[in-house]
Amino acid sequence: MKLKSLALVATLSISSWLLPATASSAAPTCAEGGECIVGDIGPGGGRVFFVKSTNTLMKSRTVGSGMYSQTFTLTVTANEQAALPFDYLEVAPTQSSTLRWGSNGSISGGTATEIGTGAANTTNIVNSFPSDNSTNSAAIYADNYYNNSKSDWFLPSYDELLLINLVSLESDSGGPNIGSFPDGLWASTSTDNSNARYSARTQLSGYVVKASSAKARAIRSFSKTVTTSGNNDDDSTRREAERKRQEAISRAQSEILRKVLAHIRVLREDLAAAESALLGEPSLLKANEDFLTLDTSTAIDLQRVYFVISKYEIYDQILRDTPGVIYPRNLVKFGLLQEETPMKSLTTRNLIELPLEQRDTHSEVDAFIASESKKFQNRKTHLAATILRIQSR
Repeated sequence: MKLKSLALVATLSISSWLLPATASSAAPTCAEGGECIVGDIGPGGGRVFFVKSTNTLMKSRTVGSGMYSQTFTLTVTANEQAALPFDYLEVAPTQSSTLRWGSNGSISGGTATEIGTGAANTTNIVNSFPSDNSTNSAAIYADNYYNNSKSDWFLPSYDELLLINLVSLESDSGGPNIGSFPDGLWASTSTDNSNARYSARTQLSGYVVKASSAKARAIRSFSKTVTTSGNNDDDSTRREAERKRQEAISRAQSEILRKVLAHIRVLREDLAAAESALLGEPSLLKANEDFLTLDTSTAIDLQRVYFVISKYEIYDQILRDTPGVIYPRNLVKFGLLQEETPMKSLTTRNLIELPLEQRDTHSEVDAFIASESKKFQNRKTHLAATILRIQSR
């Protein structure tokens, strides 16, 4: 029996040596420096919410309901992504208690909004207010954050923070899970000496004084550090499903661009496949009319196409029975209201307070805005003339 046992052990040992070592061929995980997808746990112990791609990143979401609904769209072009010095962004697993944004005052070097600017924003804020600390400054809290032996965290820019919430909201409809962020969180984007940006899952955009109370959650950027030769991870099915989902979105976006270039009408089904906000039929018809007039002297890309779609998302919101919160800056951004128009906030308020039957078509909306703009411009001109007459006496 002893000889048989020894022979069996020898046979098993030889067999094990001859068989492929499947366990050791598993690809490194995202946390180990391998390839990542949205929802993975990153090297810092947070959840990955941004993956650099060669395609345009487009996220759009309407939050709230009734009078308080608003649509937000975030676009990061392929060229903008190519310029980023990192592959991924992850959001920390924990956040601060309630604290201020920080001190008032100018920031040396300023702050920006775009993806990829949060780290520089944080450095500029920390250097500009050396007397602040991690209990009264969101930027210093994020700069001091430490998790999973990683200390290179920072306070996200507004677009980085907006992307966190947009991706989080996608989990409601089957998207990858990066967690829920119900609290208002500070962004590192400052709008002036006394105000800054923040974002929350139920209110994606906010402009508030820096002395207000909110929470902070750090993020960090990183890139792959090891080469992936294969993937035998337990979550390979999930990775493949997410890869196919992203590819399907990219194909749908490319199909929208192809149709625009070929002067073929874009359908609601095309927008749905691209996970874009769905336009009502009148707005979609107007959007297709605008596509035909796009200036072809420069290259037409997805960003220009989605600018038109976003414009008619604003129209759709105005045409509702309860239009909700509409910001004058969005009317200006998408060309419904001119930048030089006086009293833009009052014009916007008067517009959404109109009875529905007076703003239920695009032409009625345009006519009212033009009439209000002319009225306020005439008032401004008259006031200036009156002041000039008084001064000349």
